[in-house]
Amino acid sequence: MLSHEGYCKTFDSTADGYVRGEGAAAIVLSLNDAENIIAYIKSSSVNQDGRSASFTAPNSLSQQSLLKLAISQAGISPDDISFLETHGTGTALGDPIEFSAIK
Repeated sequence: MLSHEGYCKTFDSTADGYVRGEGAAAIVLSLNDAENIIAYIKSSSVNQDGRSASFTAPNSLSQQSLLKLAISQAGISPDDISFLETHGTGTALGDPIEFSAIK
């Protein structure tokens, strides 16, 4: 499951595993320059996808359910989405499964 090269290449044809790591992200919004708003975050979701075949084989139905919920809560249609952040598993097995949930 771990990358032999030490790099996670999510959704890349040369992906050979994941890399352990912890992280955090912050989004800083400024109201001082309202004329330069370039994006809105209307919804955000995260889940643990429940039972799956293995660590590198996500549950596609759970991923689809999560995306549908986020879209519904945002009050938009899938056609309104211009950016979707994903993490992928970095494996030839898991990445296609997770990507198929987006379709």
